[in-house]
Formats: sequence, structure tokens, C-alpha cells
Amino acid sequence: MPSQKYNTYVSLAGGFPRRYDVSAGHAIQKEGVLELMLKGNLSQAESKNIQYQGYRNQNLGASGRYFIDSEWDLNFHAGIDRGIRYLYGHPNADSLNAAALRRQVTIYDIGLRGNFMDDQSNKELSIGFDFSQLQDSYATSERNVRMDGEFTPLKTGEHQLDILVALDFTTLTDTLT
Repeated sequence: MPSQKYNTYVSLAGGFPRRYDVSAGHAIQKEGVLELMLKGNLSQAESKNIQYQGYRNQNLGASGRYFIDSEWDLNFHAGIDRGIRYLYGHPNADSLNAAALRRQVTIYDIGLRGNFMDDQSNKELSIGFDFSQLQDSYATSERNVRMDGEFTPLKTGEHQLDILVALDFTTLTDTLT
């Protein structure tokens, strides 16, 4: 019997204390031309017994691959990830409001990678670019830009030679210090 292929999924989960998790995704495929995946997730937990004990995560993303021809393809991804944490172990939690004990972190990322593969000469080339930014509610910011290239000039049987060159630029800003 042939296996059934599903393009969409939804996942629901719950737990104790007051915890839930919802995930969903959908794949779009056109054989030999395009593969695209859209997905999202929401999870949260909190306790009524301990003040400010809890967290919440939300993320939304897309990734895919576009086939230009039999030798070239492009991979791409983009996403946003947002998380909230409460610092419930703080010694002055009773005298502080919820906003002072809450840390919110948001991360944006996007990337693109081009791949070339020549089956006749067994050579491969891959060039990529990634950008991400992290920002939190405590005035911390981090930016990262990465560019890389990988070349496989020799591929024989089980062995191959890979040459990878990468440039990684990261900046961190913290205005509270």
C-alpha cells in the first residue's frame, strides 16, 4: 500500500501547570521547481501559585528551495522568534511590577544560499548570506551578518575535499552599561 503524503500539520499539546503548545505548518511543493514550508508555533506556561512564574514563545517562519535548473538551486529562510520570560526568582519580586520582571526578546533572521552542482566533474559550489538581529526589552541589541562560500573541487568515492571561507560580523550593543 502506498504511503499517504500530507502537506499540512497541526499539533496541540497541554500540560501542568497551565501549559499549552500549538504548532502548525504547511508545505507547498511543485516537483523539481519549488519546495516551500511555512510554520508557526505558540507555547506558554504559567503558575498561579508563584507570582510571575511563566514564559511565552511565539515563532513564525518560512523556508524553501527554488530549482533554477538541474545544476542550480536557491535556498532561503526567514523567521521571527519572540519570547517572554518573567524573572520570578528576583528577591524583590513582591515590590516590583510585572513589567520590571519581564524580559522580552525578539529575533529576526533571513538568509539566502545559492548552490551549484556539476555531476560530470563532481564539483560543487555554495554561496550564502545570513542576517539576524536580536532585540530585548532591556536595551540589548545584537546584529549578525554572515557571508560564506564553500567549494568542493575533488570528490572521489567516499572522500572529498571541501574548502570553506566565511566572514562573520557580529555587533553587540547594551545601552544599560
